[in-house]
Amino acid sequence: MIKTRKYQNEKPVDTDLFEGQGHKQVAQAIASVLLSDSSQHIIGIEGNLGSGKSTVISILQQEIVEKGYHVVTFDADQYHSTLKPALIQSIEIELETLIGKKRQI
Repeated sequence: MIKTRKYQNEKPVDTDLFEGQGHKQVAQAIASVLLSDSSQHIIGIEGNLGSGKSTVISILQQEIVEKGYHVVTFDADQYHSTLKPALIQSIEIELETLIGKKRQI
């Protein structure tokens, strides 16, 4: 008989499944800063692999998109030597998409 190994799923989720709701609390705290301080435009989230960064971003996105914000995500780990140009390019692509959508309306 062949045994199948089951591994932990590393996909982000849209809700905080932990009893303490720590991911949700972090997302709500970030949302509060973004919503109350218009000078804040960029946030960074750091953490170990599997710590829930993507889950926090997913929950945060739910909190602020409904209030008119647009979220651009950027994985800095993919761009070690070209971090700044890659970030600028990611933002530029998102802005072009947004501007294109507004022009079509």
